[in-house]
Amino acid sequence: MKVKTPSLSVVTNTPTMALLGSLLLDTLGALAILLILGYLYATKDNSFFKKRGIPYVRPLPFVGNFGSVLIGRHTFPGAVRPLYKQLKKYRVGGIFSGLSPVVLICNPELVKVVLTRDFASFSDHGSPFDEENDPMSVNLFNMPGVRWKNMRAKFSPVFTSGKLKQMLPLMLECSDELSRVLRHHAKRGETVELKDYLVRYATDLIGTCAFGISCNSLQDSKSEFYVTSLKFFQPSLLFTLRFVIMNNKFVAKLIPFKRLFPVNEFFINLIAKTINYRKTNNVVRNDLVQQMMKVQKKDEGKTRESHPDEVIFTDVVIAAQAFLFFAAGLDGIANTVGFALHHLSLDPQLQDDLADEILSVVNQHDGQITYQGLHEMKLLEMVVSEILRMYSPAAMLFRIVTTPSYTIPDTDITLERGQKVAIPVAGLHYDPEIYPEPERFDPYRFSEENMSKRHQYAYLPFGEGPRICVANRMALLKIKLTLAAIIKDFRFSVSPRTEVPLPMKRHTFSVTPKNGFYLTLEERIMKS
Repeated sequence: MKVKTPSLSVVTNTPTMALLGSLLLDTLGALAILLILGYLYATKDNSFFKKRGIPYVRPLPFVGNFGSVLIGRHTFPGAVRPLYKQLKKYRVGGIFSGLSPVVLICNPELVKVVLTRDFASFSDHGSPFDEENDPMSVNLFNMPGVRWKNMRAKFSPVFTSGKLKQMLPLMLECSDELSRVLRHHAKRGETVELKDYLVRYATDLIGTCAFGISCNSLQDSKSEFYVTSLKFFQPSLLFTLRFVIMNNKFVAKLIPFKRLFPVNEFFINLIAKTINYRKTNNVVRNDLVQQMMKVQKKDEGKTRESHPDEVIFTDVVIAAQAFLFFAAGLDGIANTVGFALHHLSLDPQLQDDLADEILSVVNQHDGQITYQGLHEMKLLEMVVSEILRMYSPAAMLFRIVTTPSYTIPDTDITLERGQKVAIPVAGLHYDPEIYPEPERFDPYRFSEENMSKRHQYAYLPFGEGPRICVANRMALLKIKLTLAAIIKDFRFSVSPRTEVPLPMKRHTFSVTPKNGFYLTLEERIMKS
């Protein structure tokens, strides 16, 4: 009788398989524990609003109420509007930006309280600010507390009416060049993608007015300044992520400005060379850098130790401010002008009425576009205001509580120091009870009569209160000048390539057309 012996492979593999099975179970168990811990961490603040009796929109783990923005389903303004709509009736509600609970102020009168009346309790944006490791974050928008106040005081004289008037001739040189370039197409009645031209123009305009540099972007698509400017319009998941999980210091260190905008060295070197050249050659220009150089001269001899509450205007600090105005100005000029031309092309009569106004005012000022003349163009002002309502530069305004605690008026809601607060600009601007048929382009919403019927704080394209955008007057001047200069010379109309409605890019902070602005140009025939 033969005795069957066990297979060697069976004998040796049995404990091995058991070990592998045990390791697999241990691994799965560890992963399950990590997932549970991660979920608990991500949802630990979900009861924040419930405990305080504040109505809120239920968030998703990790991404809060802005997951649709991260995956590209909605633009940021498109995600803000439904949140506002759900919470508007409560006046104050709760949302989540990433893991952070944010109190949403949905009532214009309470918006006024936060931005202006009780500004001392909401004086900071709460934006990441790292003077040592992230020099481009050291700009006026990000600065907190007393340092912001000091910087604002230094900056305010840069944007007075007198300084803006001095910059106007530089702006007119750029608008004249834009007209020359567009005339080439208008003579042939061609359809043109205007976004590219407007970005080039904005690059030249900011380069001239801010840095005193002839960028020549309208003529040279390979100019260094223009190539740099294109980087600001590229959709970025990193940018969206940093914004959705904004105010998180850990995330800010992982995704600093220098990773979002890899142009730090470009601006720092540009400003250093510009300042050195002007000092060496005694060159003076009526531009932004020159005004900041004046502040820098007053700061000579100061150190961070001797003046801890101040931001000393070094070349790097000037570069950070220049970076901020360059980035914000590009988007503000190119998109606002482009959206205005798009909507005016859809309403030829309104466009002709605007052209008549511009030409009439220009003729009263010896055939020139002047600072005073731009202020006399009321329909132009209404058009720009309506475009800024529909396509506001910022969909939300953020503040943090800067006092030990703050009780919201007429409520029993008390907020602690450091609590994030947001103003849903995109929600207010598209509220049908404030702006009937909000999707419709109607500049006459901004007639004096209609404006008098609305709450002042229901319109916030540049913010309001002490932290209103310091350069808002300069931005409006550039936009109005650009529109006046080209509307008086050209008629814009829709073409088969014009998209209605315009599809928008995703993963961008502000609304930007996905495929540009395609319009047909013709030279405008002067009325006799």
